[in-house]
Amino acid sequence: MVAAVPSRGALTLAYIDPYNLEYLSFSIIEALASLTKVDLAVNFSTMDLQRNAEFEFDPARARFDAAAPGWRDDPTIRSSNKKNVPIAFFNYWCGLVKGLGFQYSKEMPLVRNDEGHPIYRMVFFARHDFPVRLWGDVARDKNGTLDLF
Repeated sequence: MVAAVPSRGALTLAYIDPYNLEYLSFSIIEALASLTKVDLAVNFSTMDLQRNAEFEFDPARARFDAAAPGWRDDPTIRSSNKKNVPIAFFNYWCGLVKGLGFQYSKEMPLVRNDEGHPIYRMVFFARHDFPVRLWGDVARDKNGTLDLF
């Protein structure tokens, strides 16, 4: 997929929409990060994280390991109480992506199912301020644009 993107001058937006966190492979994000002009829009499964975080400390399960390598060893996650583990995990994951040279928008729309339960967050990463500001304007929903998500 990365090899198919023109190497010169291509502005690229990668939309990553895994079924759950098990399929949000950080290695894919790393591969996409090799493109110099790529922004990332990621559906991060908050529902999967909320339901399964405490069970994923068991290394035999390892469903979240591909999404956030080394997460079990992070001191913030390890010292968090059960209720705060999902938040600490999400922050750890954002930090991993940031470590690839990205910044992220503070505007992360929470998408809910028909019953009002949160299912995922739309997280936007870019290497430059302009797309982050643009995303923030759209995601902030001042003009009723949140329906786009």
